[in-house]
Amino acid sequence: MEITDIDNNKNSCKGQIYKFHASSYLDSKGNYVEKRMFVRQKRLSCKGCDRCGWLLETLSEDISYDITPIVQEYHNNGYYRLITTNHSYDFESGVMDGWNMEFVYISDKTKKEGENK
Repeated sequence: MEITDIDNNKNSCKGQIYKFHASSYLDSKGNYVEKRMFVRQKRLSCKGCDRCGWLLETLSEDISYDITPIVQEYHNNGYYRLITTNHSYDFESGVMDGWNMEFVYISDKTKKEGENK
């Protein structure tokens, strides 16, 4: 499945899409360093809407937010969607007041990389 195949409706929310990169190296002090990074894909991600709950703005406002990567096995150069889970609601107002965030694996390539030339 490819990222662009998940939802063909251009007016719908795509969510926040990230690409996973892993690297390891020796630094100048001889320390072995492993680096794992999720890089936001701006062109593939939603710019913000009511369906995704303005997820990026929420993350930007509260830098201390803990994102739990549930994925046990990462796909290097694979694409992931950041989603919210375990929603909790205030029982009086009905407003969502808590949730967890996790990365869900989507694909190893975009449509552009997989197209026939």
